[in-house]
Amino acid sequence: MDEERSAGAVVFYRNPRSGSIEYLLLHYEEKHWDFPKGHIEHGEKPIEAMLREVKEETGLDVDPVFGFNEKIDYVFRARYDNNNLKHKVVEFFLASAPKKKVSLSSEHVAYEWLPYKLALERITHENSRRVLKAADTFLRSVYNK
Repeated sequence: MDEERSAGAVVFYRNPRSGSIEYLLLHYEEKHWDFPKGHIEHGEKPIEAMLREVKEETGLDVDPVFGFNEKIDYVFRARYDNNNLKHKVVEFFLASAPKKKVSLSSEHVAYEWLPYKLALERITHENSRRVLKAADTFLRSVYNK
């Protein structure tokens, strides 16, 4: 089974007035809701791949929030590779968005900014829910909420 490595981000926007936090979720063509993520290219560090992928998929220039890092792994059938099984490891970072205006790539059909509880309900896969829970706990400790 082939191995793939990707990097992604739990992108959040913190309202400067209220301090409330919303998370960005993307609706993928495959009908699932998840975070921006993509392949780590040859010679690229995971955090560099995350910044590039977020920019490509959302148009956002985000700021990494250091101290948060979560990995997930799963097996899937790759439509782009004759439905062969792949083992994927995704390294997630936390990233702050300076604005909420998103320019979606062609890989996605929609996006939403959602508060934590609604984002947790919207995310399709359990392993991504676990990442969101960890990110929200981390942010609460940072912002003392």
